[in-house]
This record gives sequence, C-alpha cells and structure tokens, in this order.
Amino acid sequence: MIGFSIICMHRSFSWGTAVLLASRTVLPFLWWLVYGKMKRILALIKELEFFKEKHDWVRISRYSKVVIICAILTFLRPLARIIWYVAFPDTSTDAFSGFSSAYKKLAILYVMDEIGFFYCTTLLLYALALFYVFYCCIFYVCLDSKNIFNTNGYEAYETMLRIFKKLENTFSPLVFLIFTLIIFVFAKVMYPILLGQKTEKYTSGLDLLTSAMVIVAIIFSAENVQQKANEIRVSFMTLTLCDKPPKANGKWIKILEDRHVLTLTAWGMFAIRKPILLTMIAWPFTYGLILLQFTLKN
Repeated sequence: MIGFSIICMHRSFSWGTAVLLASRTVLPFLWWLVYGKMKRILALIKELEFFKEKHDWVRISRYSKVVIICAILTFLRPLARIIWYVAFPDTSTDAFSGFSSAYKKLAILYVMDEIGFFYCTTLLLYALALFYVFYCCIFYVCLDSKNIFNTNGYEAYETMLRIFKKLENTFSPLVFLIFTLIIFVFAKVMYPILLGQKTEKYTSGLDLLTSAMVIVAIIFSAENVQQKANEIRVSFMTLTLCDKPPKANGKWIKILEDRHVLTLTAWGMFAIRKPILLTMIAWPFTYGLILLQFTLKN
C-alpha cells in the first residue's frame, strides 16, 4: 500500500498526497507498537477485576452498547468512500488521482486499496481509540462507586494508583500517535480546500467528522477519569487524617506524603485535558493562515 502511494505520488505529486504517504508510513509503526504492548494491555484488563464487586453493570452495559454501535459504524465506514470513488473517480484528490484518469475502468483498484488500507491499518487507530475510551469509562464507573473504600481501603487506593500508572505508561505513546495521525487527516483534507482544489466533499466531511468525534471522546473520557481519580486521592487522604489516626508504618506515611496530581498524557507531550480542545480548534486556523500566505506569495 505504501509502494502504491509512492507510485501515485510520482505520477501526480501534491502535498496532500505527501501527507497521506506520511500517515501511511506511521501506521505500520503503530501496529508494531501495539503488538509489543499486548501483554500490558491484557494486564490492564485483569487489573479491573479487583473492582468487579463494585461495578455498576447497568452503566457499563450502556457504555458497551455505544462502543458496539461505534465499532459497527467504523467497520462500515469504507463503504461510503468506495461508493464515492467508483461513482466519481475523476474527483479523487488523494493517491488514486494519478490512476483515475488513465485507468477509469479499473475501479477494483479503488476498492482493493481502500479496503486493504483501512482494515489493515486505519481500523487499528479507531480500535485503539475505542478501547482507550471504553477502558477510561469503565475505570471511571469503578471509581465512582460509593462503597469503594468500605473494605480494604488501602488496597483499593493502591490498586487505583497502579492502574492509573499502567494506563499512562501503556497508552501515552499510542494516544500520541492517534493524535498525530488525526492531525494528518485534518492536513490532508484542508490542504486542497484552502487551495481551491476539487475535493470529495462527502468523504472529506466524513473523515473530519470521524476524527473530531475520536478526539472529543478521548479527551472527555480521560478528563473524567482523571478528575475522579484525583478526587478519590484527596478524599482518601482526608479520611486517613480525620477518621483514623495515622499509623506509624510505611504505607500510611506514603499516602499522607502523596501530593502528586494524577494525569494522563500523550507521551508526556501534553496532558489529555479539556484545554487541549482549544489548541485543536486553533490549530486548523493557524494552518489555514500559513497556507493562505504561501498561496498569495506564489
């Protein structure tokens, strides 16, 4: 697929095609990274078994239904693009553009590349995003239980910190790559629009909408679990001081000295919090202004 994109770019070079090629180069690295972290991901799932007696299964069932619907829509997403490419091959602006004029009859090229690229690479991006969002939601439900510290309070507190740390260490580089690839999607779609070139309005709009929904879902799910974890951390420290006399052993002293704010990041580059939405909104305008100035000079 990468070789096919290089040939297309050689026949009809454009910055949009170059951005597409860059995104397709990053995606195989994402596969390798996920494969290397599979044991950690499975361990994260097992960690939630500690809270199984405190689960709100009704809320978890609601979240799971939403995730299933999103997974089905994501799986069917290439059909919209395939139909558009086959029906209107001359309007293609991506890697297919070099072939669309010379090989109009070979519509199978559109279908093979779209299905192969999406299901082998891009599907992993959305699957990771869905898993991350769903895990954060379940973790939030576990922490939102009213009787979370009724029994084995310190063990529950320690488990919460351990899960949070593992979630950060395992998914922070993956989330960073997800954000990077979504920025590639925005750049690929915006470039021809700002230059006044023809674009597939339907498929471009679908790409932007899907990417925006992924970003919002990741940010809000991570924000909620961070807030809840920090609230529990503070409340447990308060209970330790007020309701129970501090014990002269290491574990209670460690809790009392804990002043670290729990934060989920994207590879340490930035915290996954609501303010990042303002940056994500401001970035397209900045990118558009730079392209506009570059176009006017030429």
